[in-house]
Amino acid sequence: MRRFLHTTIIVLACSLCGPAHAREKFKRLSAEAIHAQIIGKVVTDEAHWAHHFYPDGSLKVVDLGEPAMGTWKVQGKELCLIQQERKKTTTDC
Repeated sequence: MRRFLHTTIIVLACSLCGPAHAREKFKRLSAEAIHAQIIGKVVTDEAHWAHHFYPDGSLKVVDLGEPAMGTWKVQGKELCLIQQERKKTTTDC
């Protein structure tokens, strides 16, 4: 799960930093910006994994064809992903 979170953050950062923004410093998104950029959308590498962020707070993750369900929430200025993995709940922000 941590690999997915890190990959998601990298993808989000890259999608917000096109060539025109290449020289700008990284800036943390506000809770409102997280909602606008992520919620209701799919974040994916278009080959191996995808995160579906549904407006109701549910999360569908597909990793190498294996689906998993979870939830998401915005806590402060962080996007947190909550998943059940092998009888253990993990939260990554």
